[in-house]
Amino acid sequence: MKPVRIYFLVLLFYCLIINISFAKTPQRIVSANPIFTHILYSLGAEKEVVGVTKYCKKPPQAQKKPKVGDMFLNYEAVLKLKPDLVIVMPAGNGDNVKKLKSLGLNVLSLRCDSIEDFKNCTLKIGKAIGKDKKASELISNLNRDCEKVQKLSSKIEKSKRKKIFVEIWDSPLMTCGKNSYISQLIEIAGGVNIGNSVDSASFNVGTEFLYKSNPDVIFLMTSEKPKSAWKRLKAVKNNAVYRLEPDSFAVMSFDMGKLALDIHNKIYFKKK
Repeated sequence: MKPVRIYFLVLLFYCLIINISFAKTPQRIVSANPIFTHILYSLGAEKEVVGVTKYCKKPPQAQKKPKVGDMFLNYEAVLKLKPDLVIVMPAGNGDNVKKLKSLGLNVLSLRCDSIEDFKNCTLKIGKAIGKDKKASELISNLNRDCEKVQKLSSKIEKSKRKKIFVEIWDSPLMTCGKNSYISQLIEIAGGVNIGNSVDSASFNVGTEFLYKSNPDVIFLMTSEKPKSAWKRLKAVKNNAVYRLEPDSFAVMSFDMGKLALDIHNKIYFKKK
């Protein structure tokens, strides 16, 4: 056999082996973020998930999985689970990703700050675990739900859109800024987030900020009722103060269209 032919056959065999190894669907997945856990379960990969963080509370079944840390990963716990894929959101300078890779682990690093990011993460995770079709279906359904709410909101004149304040933490008092997904939900719902003046996901606020903006509607995520210092605000006077359940709104999910509809109804129809 000619040397060239032998070389070609060896090269072909090598490429086939490489392709087979890359094409293998992950069987043991560690999810290092509640968003990714929700996506994995929605894709039908609950059996493949072998570890999650203590903050991964949705769906409830995920809470039964072994824990690999909280905001900070327990690398020893991750290694014990022998995952063939770890899905993580890079923290700080991406040190957690570097550490995981240095341990010889297969890492999928994804950022997820916006609704568009959430869709992209779904597609990338779906591709990584061989569930591309299901990922596309989930995104189509999410788009459909959001578009229904946007259609309702489009009927509201811009000059009549309500100003919204969202309390995401009470001590210190914090609200969501322009770069938060909750602000995007408010926009889909036809409202105007008064925190959009700040180019960040969240920031601290004071009573002066609230009175200057004087919101039409207030949403509370941590407090049960408005603070006494807010009694002269338009929203409080008009009894337009509502609760947003943290378990539903704290983490992006495929229910975002339904959550936007809930916000829309509370803003414009005062539905509790």
